[in-house]
Amino acid sequence: MADMPENSEELSVLKSTINKPIDKLETFPAPKNVTEVKFFTDELTSIFPITGQPDFGELTIEFDTLKPKWVRVTNEQSKRGGIETTAIGYVEE
Repeated sequence: MADMPENSEELSVLKSTINKPIDKLETFPAPKNVTEVKFFTDELTSIFPITGQPDFGELTIEFDTLKPKWVRVTNEQSKRGGIETTAIGYVEE
């Protein structure tokens, strides 16, 4: 198991189960030689606002760790009516 950051006693959100939106972002230094991070899940579920029906898909979040200069979020929705949708958001400083 990876070592906890030195300031881990200050982390409250990362040690908890959160079931609602929060206004706090906790950070800690990346391990040496880690320059990019990618989070992926194939268990994305959302509700289509017009019909109220569930949509399923995959979500990928990528960012650099050196000096946070960019983040890319990719949402790949499963086929509905034969059409697959991919939405990509990218922000660069």
